[in-house]
Amino acid sequence: MGGNTVSRIRQCAVVSGVAMAALVAPAGAQAASPHWHTIEHLAGAKLQVCKVHAKAGWKIKARVDGRRATSKTSGLLTVTHKGEPTKRHWTSGWVKAHHVGKAGSVVLPRKAGYKVMFGIGTGGMGDGGVAGAKKIGRC
Repeated sequence: MGGNTVSRIRQCAVVSGVAMAALVAPAGAQAASPHWHTIEHLAGAKLQVCKVHAKAGWKIKARVDGRRATSKTSGLLTVTHKGEPTKRHWTSGWVKAHHVGKAGSVVLPRKAGYKVMFGIGTGGMGDGGVAGAKKIGRC
């Protein structure tokens, strides 16, 4: 083979490798996304949560999945201590029907007495509850 032919083969190999990397990158990015767990639902919308380790306890991530919602919906998380709300909270804001809201988070300390109060609501109704870290699945 001449030098020109070897050079062309190398160029093809480099281009093929770059193309494969571009195809594989989105799949890898999807694998890193959180594994959401539905903790409450209302009017077709879901309040979804998951947890990851944090230095100060558990980082509880949340979002509103309104892809099947019939109206705008909002979600909230509030950390409670011995049943009383703390200053640690997250609110999704209004999420339009057929959309997914931006994720947010709160940090839940790994100490006795701390729980997460959660809720989901529309303009006319709402639902929610309280959960400890054990009830929330990992991301």
